[in-house]
Amino acid sequence: MPVYRYRAINALGKTRQAQFTSTSEIELVRSLNAEGLTVLAIDEVPVAAVKTRGGRQAVSLFTRQLANFVHSNVPLPKALQVLAEHQRDFPAAPLLAREVASGTAFADALAKHPKLFDKVYVGLVRSGMESARLDTVLTELADHLEQEQIRRQKLLLALSYPLLVAGVSFLVIIAMLTYVMPQVVQAFSSGRQQLPWLTQTLMSLSAFIATHAAWLVFLAVMAVAGLLFLARHPKCRGLWQRLVLATPILGQLTQELAASRYLDTLAMLQASGTVLLPAMRTARQVMAFEVHEHSLLLAEEAVQRGVTLTEALQGTALFDPMQLELIRSGEHSSQLLASLNKAAQWQSDRVQHKLNWLTGLIEPALIVLMGGLVLILVLAVMLPIVSINRLVA
Repeated sequence: MPVYRYRAINALGKTRQAQFTSTSEIELVRSLNAEGLTVLAIDEVPVAAVKTRGGRQAVSLFTRQLANFVHSNVPLPKALQVLAEHQRDFPAAPLLAREVASGTAFADALAKHPKLFDKVYVGLVRSGMESARLDTVLTELADHLEQEQIRRQKLLLALSYPLLVAGVSFLVIIAMLTYVMPQVVQAFSSGRQQLPWLTQTLMSLSAFIATHAAWLVFLAVMAVAGLLFLARHPKCRGLWQRLVLATPILGQLTQELAASRYLDTLAMLQASGTVLLPAMRTARQVMAFEVHEHSLLLAEEAVQRGVTLTEALQGTALFDPMQLELIRSGEHSSQLLASLNKAAQWQSDRVQHKLNWLTGLIEPALIVLMGGLVLILVLAVMLPIVSINRLVA
C-alpha cells in the first residue's frame, strides 16, 4: 500500500505531521477527519524516501506476527498487507507489502532495508522460502530475536542499580569536595590549626577541580569521543578490538559471546535447509570482531578443502573442547543439526551464567568502592574536629 506524508491541524490549532499507510488519499483524509483533524497537505512518499525507522523490538514483533500469519496459512502478500495496516510504529511494513505485491521476492525486499534486517535475517528467510519452510524459519527467528531482547534487558536491569549507586556516590563526592571541604578549611583556618595531611590532600584536590572544572569536563568528553573513534574508524578498529580481547574478564566474555552467536546462527541456518558452507559464510557475518571473522573465514576455506567442521573450528581457538566434541559426535552420527543445537544451547547457558556472575560481582564491588571513597571524605572532615577536641581537652 502507498505511504503518505500529511500535515493536519486539530480543533485546538495544533499541527501534526507524520507518515501513514493507506489504500488511497481519500481514505486517509476520511480517517484523519474521523480523528478530528483537518488535512492541510498530503503527498505520496516515494519508496526510497520513506524512513524505515524501528528498533530491535519492532523487528521482533513484526517477525512474530508474520510467523503467526504464515503458520496459519495466510498468503504472504495478504499477511504483509494486514501488518502494514495495523503495525503503525514500523514504517517498513507497508514498503515490504508494496514490494512483495509488485512481484519482488520477500528476501530481496528485506535486503533493501539492511539497517533493520541484517544479512543473516535475509539469508534465513531466503533459505526458508527455497525449502518451503518459511513458517518454521520465521518462528525460529522470532524466538531468537526475543531471546536476545530478553538477555539484553536482563543485563540492563542488572547494571541499572550499580550504575545508579555509582552516579549518586559520584555526585556526593563532588559536592563534598567542592562545597563541604572548603567550608571546613574556612572554619579552622582562623585558629591557625594545622590540618591533617588527609584533609590537606583533599583540599588540594578540591581546589584543582574547582579551578580546572571546564578543562576536566572537556578532557572527559574528548576521551569518550576518542574511544568511540577508535571503535568505529576502520583503521583503528583492529587496535581497539585487540585491546578489548586482551582485557582479562571482558576479553573472555566477548569471545564466548561471539561463539554463542555463531553457533546459534549456524544452527538456525542448518535447520532452515542451508548447506553447511553457505551457512558458515552467512553465520560469519554476525561477528563483531575482525579477528573472529578472519579465523572463521579460514575455517570455511578448510571445510571447502574437505576438512571436517570440527577440525576447521578447532583452528579458530574460539570454541572450547566441549563444544567441539559435541560437533564431532554429530558429524560421526550424521546428526550435525542436533549437535549444533546442543552446542549452541550449552554455550548460551554458559554465557548467561557468566553474565549473571559478572553483574552480581559488579554491584557489591561498586558499593564497597564508593563507600570507601565516601569514608575517606568523612574522615577528612572529621579529623580536624577530633584534633581540636584533643587540644581543648
